[in-house]
Amino acid sequence: MKAQGTQRWFWVCGIQITVAKANLNNPNAHCEVWKNLVIVGAIDVREAYRKAKAIGKSEAGDCRGTLRLNGEPALTKFLGIADMGLIHDELGNGCEVLWELRKCRQRNAKSLVGSRSTLLKAVRGELRIYTPAHDLYQGRC
Repeated sequence: MKAQGTQRWFWVCGIQITVAKANLNNPNAHCEVWKNLVIVGAIDVREAYRKAKAIGKSEAGDCRGTLRLNGEPALTKFLGIADMGLIHDELGNGCEVLWELRKCRQRNAKSLVGSRSTLLKAVRGELRIYTPAHDLYQGRC
């Protein structure tokens, strides 16, 4: 019997597109591109990749025929994995999931910081759908 390894957490960035059904075979068609960051628990990188790919594929579809892009019937397609890495910290408050290094001038670095009010307003808008009177999955397929 093979000994089990220790499960680790990985971050994975998957790419999905939403495209009008009439344009599925047109490589020049306009589409919405979704870059989705997910975490997966796995014993090794191959398992993490497989799990992330399965998650991405499970999100593909047309929401039972209700998905629209610019008023036209549309489809979400999973294109693949853009990037992935290991989460080195234990999951919890302050856990660093992903980091990105940029080199620039100090004045440019300061411009990367969002204003408190703008950030809080955006997240409050997202939280509105999770009120007790609202179905957690409303708007999802």
